[in-house]
Amino acid sequence: MPAGKRKAEGKQGEMMAEFISVLQSRRFNRYKPYGLERIREENLRFVMFWGALGKKRIDANEIKAIGTLCKFRDEIERKTGKNAKFTLLLADKHAEMNGIDRILTEDYLIQVGSILAVAGIPSHNIGSYWRKYGITSKMINREKKKLAVVNPKLQAQLERSAERHFNGDKEDGWKTYYAMRKTEKDMLEKEFANCIFLTYNNPDYREILPDLPTLYIYANNGSEPPWLPDKK
Repeated sequence: MPAGKRKAEGKQGEMMAEFISVLQSRRFNRYKPYGLERIREENLRFVMFWGALGKKRIDANEIKAIGTLCKFRDEIERKTGKNAKFTLLLADKHAEMNGIDRILTEDYLIQVGSILAVAGIPSHNIGSYWRKYGITSKMINREKKKLAVVNPKLQAQLERSAERHFNGDKEDGWKTYYAMRKTEKDMLEKEFANCIFLTYNNPDYREILPDLPTLYIYANNGSEPPWLPDKK
């Protein structure tokens, strides 16, 4: 092998090692990442959800969380010398299935999208992907009658979340959310096949997360995402 090629490959290997070291950093990970052995150099692409649970307007929590994503992106780019692409999926349909007011959700997500645009992070409503892949609320309601949670820890967490955030029958709420996320898995794996998934969830959610390399990143207060409405 020519010396120049060996040198180039050696440099490429060093950059890849730096990239992985950033991904594994405890500064950004609450838990051990999932599936990093599948990452290749082209995986400088990241995708994550941004929820909406009835919050009326953005505040310092959103600004801080988006700032953390930017620091993460900047460190990757500094250590690899390559651009890292982040895409945020604004969870309009998740809010709808939770019974959150549509206008309130739309106003909040527009505010979030504006801040993300300033940060150079594109965002898209998850509803546009539902339409592309033919996902409907009727489909999800059919699926929830057939699906059963594998991990009891996950079920307990979904039940607690429904108690706090679902507008309606709480048991129906957590089952709907579970079926929705299970239904979305294939869609996300196809649409974002070469991406790394970022989530504020914990590893107990593994069965409803897409089977993509995953980082369990910090929210502002450890695990609470920035879109939680103010406590009354």
